Amino acid sequence: MKGADNLIPMELALKICSKISAYEHFCVYIVIPMWPEGVPSSAAVQEILFWQGQTMSMMYELIGQAINKAGLADTHHPQDYLNFYCLGKHESSSTESPLQTCNSSDNRALVYGYWMSLWAEHLGVLDDWFRQPETLECMRKMNNIAKTNWQIYAAEEYKEMTEHLKQYPIQVNKDGKVTTLPGHECFPDVGGKLIFLML
Repeated sequence: MKGADNLIPMELALKICSKISAYEHFCVYIVIPMWPEGVPSSAAVQEILFWQGQTMSMMYELIGQAINKAGLADTHHPQDYLNFYCLGKHESSSTESPLQTCNSSDNRALVYGYWMSLWAEHLGVLDDWFRQPETLECMRKMNNIAKTNWQIYAAEEYKEMTEHLKQYPIQVNKDGKVTTLPGHECFPDVGGKLIFLML
């Protein structure tokens, strides 16, 4: 049987685990499509979601084990280190300005400005905690905003949203076990099961 060709998820999980063992904080923010291209309820998309769920589970379980081994289980959660998000709107802004070539200090300023504008656009707020995305405070605040955005997005009553970034609809326990969010077993409006951990 051929092994996985994409080792990036394992590398990210192991990097986080090594930081946990060294008692250093390290945050990974991953934005993925809400579902792969295609009809969410189709067999092909459901199979992709199954393997995506297996990957998420593997990553969170490794992180949960590292947290327990480091004796941090009373104060830390796997989602303090790793989170998956999705965007609720798929159109892109027509006002994006192209990056221009200039000296390295100007490039850093451009990248920093672009990065800050993305945070503000996708979260609907701009705050000082954006400046330190590696911190536990930033990760937890991002998660609170993203969870609220998912609840608004998935609610039966339509509400206009200015924020795009949402929590990917999974629930992770302290040991890293991944399940769907209670009450959100299917994608809103379009169907397709989110229970991708078992075929």
